[in-house]
Amino acid sequence: MRQETKLLRHMNWQDKIWQKGLYNPAKERILPYECLCVVSALQYAAESMPPHSRIVIFTDSDNTVAMFSSLCCLPWYNLLLRYAVDLLLSHDLQLRVLHVPGHLNIIADFISRTHLSNTIYASPGLEILPFEPPPLWLGPTL
Repeated sequence: MRQETKLLRHMNWQDKIWQKGLYNPAKERILPYECLCVVSALQYAAESMPPHSRIVIFTDSDNTVAMFSSLCCLPWYNLLLRYAVDLLLSHDLQLRVLHVPGHLNIIADFISRTHLSNTIYASPGLEILPFEPPPLWLGPTL
C-alpha cells in the first residue's frame, strides 16, 4: 500500500486522473481534430448557405458537443472557438452540435477507415470533398 501511494505522488496529474477513470489519453489527443472538423464543417456551411440558416453538425465526441454548447473551453481551444463564433455572427447563422454514438455514425466510421465505396453505398449521392482546415490553422500566407 505504501509503495502504491509513493508511486502516485510521482505520477503527473494526467496519469493520476487516468487511473481514476476520469482521463483518457486517446480521447484527449483526438479532441483538437474533432473540434477542427466541426469548425471546418461550419465554415463550409457558412460559405454555402444563406443568412439566417440553422446548422446542425453531428459528432461522436461528447467533449466537442459540450464545448460548442457552452462556448467554454480550455485556453488552447479559444482561437478555434472564437473563429466559429465569428463565422456565426458574420453570416447570421445558428449552430447546434449534437452527439451521435460512434457505432451509429457509420458514414464517419467508413470515411475514417477510408472505406469510401462502403460510404457511397450507405449514403447514395454523398459528395466527399477534400478536407480543408479553416485559414487560421494554415498559418500566415506569403
